[in-house]
Amino acid sequence: MNSPNNTYTAKVYRFGDEGGLRVDVNVGFFGDKLIYWSWKESNIDVEWTDDTHIRINGRSLDVRKDTFDKRTMD
Repeated sequence: MNSPNNTYTAKVYRFGDEGGLRVDVNVGFFGDKLIYWSWKESNIDVEWTDDTHIRINGRSLDVRKDTFDKRTMD
């Protein structure tokens, strides 16, 4: 799924039996960067809101600096 200006590409993956969701975004020459990791997600609602911001299941992230990783949360 490409950003509006085609600078970034989000790759969305489902995994596991518990509704796991992972989203990677390309960061140019250096490959892909994990920006979203969660589980127990029944929906996949992913949309670009502008050239650098993506909304994943209601969470807005700036792909240049933000991440959401449920594994690291208390």
